[in-house]
Amino acid sequence: QPSKKRQKPAAHWAIRQWASLAVVTACQKFQEYTNFRSIVLQLIWQALGPSKSLPTRYGGLIALRQFGPKVVDAIGIDVICDYWPTWQQAMLEKNVDDTRVEEVVMTVQAALETVYVYFLGISVGEQMSRHPSIDWYDVLGDAVTPMAVMAEENEFAYSTCFI
Repeated sequence: QPSKKRQKPAAHWAIRQWASLAVVTACQKFQEYTNFRSIVLQLIWQALGPSKSLPTRYGGLIALRQFGPKVVDAIGIDVICDYWPTWQQAMLEKNVDDTRVEEVVMTVQAALETVYVYFLGISVGEQMSRHPSIDWYDVLGDAVTPMAVMAEENEFAYSTCFI
């Protein structure tokens, strides 16, 4: 018997991607309104909240990364670290419908791509000073493998990141 819950078309993922670009474009276009960007970022942060659906969190993550590594650092890293165990557990669930599997996979992929933006834009030294308690292997396991090279004396920079 078909589910009575309305199925979302696959295009809703693309709409969220398009909307994230539109939001960043609007922030650039209206940068003379000093509060506009902060209001948009607050709305994105709210979209990442615990009561929000996975597609909403997906939209929040892809919008967040459009603002660059410093914004991801300020808003997204702690959120991703907090939710990651829940998302990983959801990926192991048995007997779930295809829609739920797709939502979890898309959200996890958005989280990994957001972490990628962070790794490539924030130096290792900055990461250690801002998030000293994060051991990326403990948080993400082998889902992300950053590759670092020495940029300057005693300073490493990520040259690539495997997801």
